Amino acid sequence: MLIKAAINGGRSRVEHAAVPITPEDQATAVVDCLRAGAGAIHQHVRSTTGDAYKESLHSTDVARTLSAVGSVSPEAQIGVSTGAWIVPDAAARFEVVKAWEVVPDFASVNFCEEGAVELADLLLSRNVGVEAGLCAAADAQILLQSGLAKRCCLNRKNRQWKVRSGTCVRSRRSCSRLRVNSRCYYTARKQPLGR
Repeated sequence: MLIKAAINGGRSRVEHAAVPITPEDQATAVVDCLRAGAGAIHQHVRSTTGDAYKESLHSTDVARTLSAVGSVSPEAQIGVSTGAWIVPDAAARFEVVKAWEVVPDFASVNFCEEGAVELADLLLSRNVGVEAGLCAAADAQILLQSGLAKRCCLNRKNRQWKVRSGTCVRSRRSCSRLRVNSRCYYTARKQPLGR
């Protein structure tokens, strides 16, 4: 079983004083969650300038947050949100994510949002796993029809990646929602394997 800790979501310190906002706070929360048994982390990056409560996808903010987390938990599997509420325009969101110089292990992409297929394809092309947000059967259909589910590999066993689910998290951990029949695509170094 995979336990994935969502350390902050869209919450602010107004809602709870302990919500990890800064990169350093998020790094501390990641360590705490891993010690408690989490196998992966989902986080919402915040602006590192100006309004620290504002969620951000900007390259500088993503890099600073991932660097802070990586400095204390280099083996942690870290994912970030790419929700449309952060950058509402699909084309602008695509360009902001395209500019990332430091990338997470995976990123969540909500398939109910405009531009999801293109964004997921971009992430996969950069060796970033995709955690497909599927809120309805129609979202699952979009994922399957896009052909992206076959590129999303899960479950590390003996350093081999295997597709087990259309929830699309190449985060070296298992998940089992939407079944997809496919073959192995990646080892830990992301090299083709065969069947």
